[in-house]
This record gives sequence, structure tokens and C-alpha cells, in this order.
Amino acid sequence: MTRGCSILGRPALTLSGRATGLLLALVGTLIDSCEALVVRRMGLYLDDWQQRGQWDGDRAIAGRIVIFHKYLFTMLFALISLVATTSGGVGELLNGIRAGPKHIFVAALSQALISTLVTLALLETETATVYLLFLLGPLWAAIFGRFFLLEPIRRCTALALLLSLGAISVMKFPAIINNGDGDERGALNLGDLYAVAAGGSLGVLLTISRSAALHAPKARMVCAPILGSLACVIIASIMLSTSGHTPLPRCGDGMDAFAFVGLAAATGFGTATFYVCTLLAAKYVTGAEVGLVKMLEVNS
Repeated sequence: MTRGCSILGRPALTLSGRATGLLLALVGTLIDSCEALVVRRMGLYLDDWQQRGQWDGDRAIAGRIVIFHKYLFTMLFALISLVATTSGGVGELLNGIRAGPKHIFVAALSQALISTLVTLALLETETATVYLLFLLGPLWAAIFGRFFLLEPIRRCTALALLLSLGAISVMKFPAIINNGDGDERGALNLGDLYAVAAGGSLGVLLTISRSAALHAPKARMVCAPILGSLACVIIASIMLSTSGHTPLPRCGDGMDAFAFVGLAAATGFGTATFYVCTLLAAKYVTGAEVGLVKMLEVNS
């Protein structure tokens, strides 16, 4: 932190660039910390409707429905954020896109992969396991950042990454060796693979966000979560229509449907906030450091 001067003439504290980046990452993580609980609750609503005979979908259809609603609201809230931060109108927005189209495209693709894979993983396996494997993302970000951006890894960051990798290894390495024999919680399953792939995608997102901050600072990276969420919505819609289902299941209780949509709005707000804060934080600190703050979520 550095000292500034308040309007009353007294010394005031102002955040340094590094502190600003870490604070942004922390805000995004805290607001998004209830994502797992909300997504699993949405899945329970669908399971309950199925058991009551009000809906005939399976687990795969449930995942598509959750993805559709969650990222529809993510797209809307990210769009609101973009509009609120664009004072120069359409011209400024187009200039921001032209400033870094490749960065925006790769970030949008990474976000779409993270969005889909994390949601599917949460529907398949335990929340703690999902975030434990997903949060390998900072390690990938450190490796990608060192290799592609030639950014040095701070000693404290390297130590934190090694400790986190050790914790993950203690919990999951026996499952890799024994394939979970005698312990269903330790067995590797499809949800685990989704989570690992999502972690790799998070590493790419953090790295490309940092690259944009360094090499295309005028790029409007906030467009990335909008485009990524739009891709999720379109793909989920197509898959639902081809299987004969609608995005909103037909259930007998209108209040249940209202609650389901409300949960989707809540998790969409949290997810949009996380992505926007992550993109902004990368302007001040490395992708690995942003990802390390996200690791607090595994203990929430």
C-alpha cells in the first residue's frame, strides 16, 4: 500500500497495483463461493421432479439444463458489467475488441470450457473433490506464464503452489495407483476428469488474461465471459432440442420452477463476478497469484 492525501488533508492509504489485483481476485472468489451449493441444489430440484414423475430427463439432460440457465444469467450480468464500464459507446467497444481479438477469443473459449466442465463435475462428484482438482489451475497458470510470457515465479508463490500440489497428491494419488479399490470416495470418476480438464482451462484463462494485460492493455476482455457464456447457452439449447427437451422442465409446481430460475440467477451473478474480477486482477498480478486466491474457495 502507498500513502495518498484525503480531501480533509489527512494522510490516506491507497492500494498499490499488486494489492488491487489481489483484492479483486478475493472479491470475485468470495462472491462466487456459493456456486457449488447452488448448482447441486439445482440438480436436486431436477432429481426431485424426476422422482415425482413430473420430468423424464436423465443426468445428462439435467447437466444441459443447468448449464443453459446458469450461463444465460452469467451472460446477462457480464453484459451489464460491460455496458456499465463502456462510456464511449459502440465505437469504444469495437476499438477494444480490435485491440486484442485473439486474446478475447481464447479467453472466451477457455471460459466456455471451464463453465461447462465445472458444472458437469459438480453434478457428478463431491464438491470438495471437484474444487481440489479444479484448483490445479494456478499451477498450470504458473507453468504457462513462465513458459509463454517469461514471467518469473515469486518465491512465496512457488512455495504455495508446491504445498497445494502436495495436498492434492496426498488425497488423490492413492486413487490413481489403486483406482479407488475399497474406497468409493477415492475412486477416480468422470467428474474428476471434468475437474482436471477445467483446471487446465483455468490455467489458460489466467495466462491469456495476463498476456492481454501485458501486450494488449486496451482490449475489452470483459467481452470474453459474454461470448463464452453465449456459446454455452447455444450448445446447451441445441443439445436439449435434439433430445426432445426444453430448457425449463415442465413441472407441476410453479413455485419450484420459479425457485430453480432464481438459483440460476444467483449462480450466474457469482460466476460473472468471478470472471470479470479475474480478468481485471490479471492487469496487476500474475495468473498464478490470481489462481492462488481462488484456492481459498476449496476451504469455504
